[in-house]
Amino acid sequence: MATHLGVIAVLVGAFSVQALAADFDFFYLTRQWAGGVCKHSHKQLDSEENRRSCKHYPDDDIFTIHGLWPNRNDGSWPQYCDESAEFRVDFGDEVMERLSSEWPSFYGSDYSFWKHEWTKHGTCAAPYIANEKEYFEKTLELKEKYDLMRILGASGITPSADRVYSRWGFENAIKAATGARALLVCSGRNPAILNAIWMCFSLDFKPIDCKAGTSSRCKDLLFLPIVRRNSV
Repeated sequence: MATHLGVIAVLVGAFSVQALAADFDFFYLTRQWAGGVCKHSHKQLDSEENRRSCKHYPDDDIFTIHGLWPNRNDGSWPQYCDESAEFRVDFGDEVMERLSSEWPSFYGSDYSFWKHEWTKHGTCAAPYIANEKEYFEKTLELKEKYDLMRILGASGITPSADRVYSRWGFENAIKAATGARALLVCSGRNPAILNAIWMCFSLDFKPIDCKAGTSSRCKDLLFLPIVRRNSV
């Protein structure tokens, strides 16, 4: 009898892990570009009502982190998987300094932004990410390993107020460096404005092709410089 109960316990445990693992299929690492996200002196953006005025800008010209998001192949995603989970934003000076520079909020407090990303997305990343410290450290690790400014710069793609790029230039540069196709996020059209780049990762954090395709509006796009105005 004890042997049977032991077998049942093992099977139940295995089923529980599989159930957790099956709740999503991959991760999006989403990074945003302040030169396209923020409303500022670029007339292409000032004419778009959906652009938001940024209160803060990154100190460096980098793609900053938006989040690491568990996602499903059918386009849905889990969210707010444990709203009772505490958020302790004390990961040591080195990590906190990196979060402030590489994962800033453009619109409000960094703390509120980080808490939102952890509560909405990070709590759903189990069993592949165990806690909030691991969530932020893993995201920073992926961002550093797959540095978009370095990857794009190696292919001659740099911010410009007037140079129009092809989406294929971006996608090919990232594919050559990572082995995987990324997803571009744009606003406007003819030409579009680059807002963000999303990379897809397997559950063991290897780059994979994003199944969702880049919108056709990104066919020709501007990679606008970051213009810092009224930063507080």
